[in-house]
Amino acid sequence: MDKKSISLIGRKTFRYNEKIEIIIPTVNQIRWIDEVGRIAENQFWQEVNLFTLTPTDYMSELDSIGIDFTQLSDYNFFILTYLNLKSYFSSLNRPSQIFKGFNFWALNLSENEHLTLNDGDDVIINEAIYKDLSDLICYMTCRERTPPKKFGNDYAKKKRIEQDYKKKERLRQKNGSNESNFFDKLILRLVCTADFPYNFATIGEISLFEFMYSLKQIDKNISVDNLISSGYYGNDLKKYSADDLSRYVI
Repeated sequence: MDKKSISLIGRKTFRYNEKIEIIIPTVNQIRWIDEVGRIAENQFWQEVNLFTLTPTDYMSELDSIGIDFTQLSDYNFFILTYLNLKSYFSSLNRPSQIFKGFNFWALNLSENEHLTLNDGDDVIINEAIYKDLSDLICYMTCRERTPPKKFGNDYAKKKRIEQDYKKKERLRQKNGSNESNFFDKLILRLVCTADFPYNFATIGEISLFEFMYSLKQIDKNISVDNLISSGYYGNDLKKYSADDLSRYVI
């Protein structure tokens, strides 16, 4: 799917086909807390992860259950993760934070490895649709999927998996039981930027797409300003590409 042909600014939803409509939530909608104190943000990012993370991101977790991440396609990993999470999210009795028009957590796996409604032939997600939805959700959330890893031999793969184990263990020890709040950090950063026109009371009204790309645009402006300034002190700007000096992020 060509992202350049899609505009998500100012939109609340995006119609993919006659069955699937993607929600483009506001910051407030993601941070909503339900009647028993559960934060919708947790569910939202888990649904996003379904479509944006790949086996490479979970190489050590897959290794711990005897699965070689290099032998698992992105789509098969999506199916495996969906089935693993389905029971839990179905029990919440809460609608999907990404899709509207159907119950995302009530889909069934067909013999052809398609996700369908009502055990029938009403295919909602197959591999081609998954790839399109992955591209759309990556675009909406300003993410990039991790490409597959290639190794020269089994020893190199084993060492890389060991590194992943150690890295994630360090992160668990560092974070402990405290969950860092993703949006609080970014909201503080954006609101305290002079070029950003929203304050703490109004920032929740903008969509996630607008939020993430505002952050990316501000970072891009700073990067270009720094490069241009360095030109006054002898840095040869000709060695930088047009993309490096462009202020456009979309």
